[in-house]
Amino acid sequence: AVANRVYYTNGVELGCVQDGAHRTWGITPPTGFIAAATGGDLQAGKYQVAVTYIRDDGQESGAARASVVEVGAAGGISLTNLPVSTDPTVDSKRIYVSPTNGETMFLVGIVGNNVTTFAIREQRIGAAPLTTQFLLPPPAGDHIAHFNGLMLVASGDRLYPSETYAPELFDFRKAVPFLDKITMIAPMDDGVWIG
Repeated sequence: AVANRVYYTNGVELGCVQDGAHRTWGITPPTGFIAAATGGDLQAGKYQVAVTYIRDDGQESGAARASVVEVGAAGGISLTNLPVSTDPTVDSKRIYVSPTNGETMFLVGIVGNNVTTFAIREQRIGAAPLTTQFLLPPPAGDHIAHFNGLMLVASGDRLYPSETYAPELFDFRKAVPFLDKITMIAPMDDGVWIG
């Protein structure tokens, strides 16, 4: 249990119970959309574009690798095939784009989950940067625990920590490998015992 939520996993399935209702634990990021150059008022250069899902409680998914679009003078960016999440708790998508030849992407639009197209035709840099790139929902693990703001998920011989105070976002690159299958996670006052 974490706050008013109970997380569970059995090695194959995982989920969360919140306010007496079952829902997914984490949100699978959107993939497969098409980003292409179109007409508009953007400066010539390269732009990075990413999309995330937003659940009805405000939880944001991770984002896959950004699409890169090269725009000519008086150009824009057209997004098509924006995927529609099958998760019934997802109600919208956020669109992020970088400044011209930039690396950090910023929020430029929010659309409903059922919207499949979006156009960026004018230079507008948002104030909210993308902070969930490359983050994923947890793997279905064999054991879970909560310690010091982290959800810990053991799957086979790897321990996956969540992002700090973000129990639904995991960076799989931070997995800790062990020599054998993990059979126990036991949080203590000042650390975690792992068997």
